[in-house]
Amino acid sequence: MSRIVCGTPGAALVFAVWVLIGGRSRGDELPWTRGGTTLVVLPDTERYSDDYPQYFEAQTRWIAANLQKRRIAGVLHLGDVTQHNAPEEWAVVKRCFGMLDGLVPYVLATGN
Repeated sequence: MSRIVCGTPGAALVFAVWVLIGGRSRGDELPWTRGGTTLVVLPDTERYSDDYPQYFEAQTRWIAANLQKRRIAGVLHLGDVTQHNAPEEWAVVKRCFGMLDGLVPYVLATGN
């Protein structure tokens, strides 16, 4: 699998498809078409990489655990990966996205 880094969130959004699902309770199955795939979209993670790494890790762990069940074809990160561009934050990012290396392609937008 490969990693792609886009220079702007706008460039990365070309890959995103937003589906608004209203009136569904937690646990309801999504209205997928047989043979369809899922594109996971991660919002700005700057607070996760800085203050709440356990949430960032939980998100990427869920993605890795649900690749087959949810037919995940890729992951799109919407930008603002770190808060302060600090080495400690990038270590969190590397650890979290490392869970996806070789399993699913992912795209990181650098930020605003």
